[in-house]
Amino acid sequence: MTSAIVYLNGRHVPAAEASIGIEDRGFQFADSVYEVVLVVGGRLVDRDGHMERLSRSMDRMAFASRPDIAGLTAVLDGLPGRNGISDGMVYVQVTRGAWARNMSPGSAPDGTPPTIVAYARALAIPRRLAAMRPLHVLSAPDRRWGHCDIKTTALAGNMLARAQAQAAGADEAWLVAADGTVTEATAANAWIVRDGVIHTRAEGPEILGGITRRRILALAQDLGIPTRIAAFRPADVAAADEAFQTSATALITPLASIDGVAKSDPAGWPVSTMLFDAYMRFAGAD
Repeated sequence: MTSAIVYLNGRHVPAAEASIGIEDRGFQFADSVYEVVLVVGGRLVDRDGHMERLSRSMDRMAFASRPDIAGLTAVLDGLPGRNGISDGMVYVQVTRGAWARNMSPGSAPDGTPPTIVAYARALAIPRRLAAMRPLHVLSAPDRRWGHCDIKTTALAGNMLARAQAQAAGADEAWLVAADGTVTEATAANAWIVRDGVIHTRAEGPEILGGITRRRILALAQDLGIPTRIAAFRPADVAAADEAFQTSATALITPLASIDGVAKSDPAGWPVSTMLFDAYMRFAGAD
């Protein structure tokens, strides 16, 4: 269930009354950035990392007008409580603003403010890896733009890849670059485990630098789990001992199969289980 009360441009309003102008650039051009933050026990998990990335995305998009991050953080902190949500997510989106349609982002009249919207949604947050539903994954060509490290709302390529996967009877797509290596999932980072070593692609313009990804890497170091930052191919996923994807709301979601090749039962995956348990402890869910 989405918030009954949402935040829009400085005001908390009933969701049914929240609206933006038809010439808002987020609506017309996907000229906007966003974050999704996990909520456990009413607390935003890795909140500061998400807010830093939101600020960095606005920098990369050269937003001339932008919200005060400290003030916006306080707004997000309060949304779960305003809506009686203990476990779930908070979504925040910032657009360049609204003015007469013009492709040039620098054509804004002086003083044009950004549009800021945020809401909370209740979600069931599993406490054990065994409670996660494993995903059937299809590998699909990565046809997105060249700045996937910016978290913008321009997600047509992601949605089309997921639609392709679902049309083929899968749940999700893992995207494959022109060189044959996996970049990431449509809305999550991709991982495999081989001989007790976790592998994930290096950060760069071809993937989003996931906040949950960074947390998992830090937890792996704390647990003494060896890590290799390197690209891998769909065949490597099929042959891996374990495979999973991570995001703020996907947590650590195991794969059931890739391209029809079944994986083993995640209940027997020691590395994924250790990481999931450690992440839940970090999130305050145990």
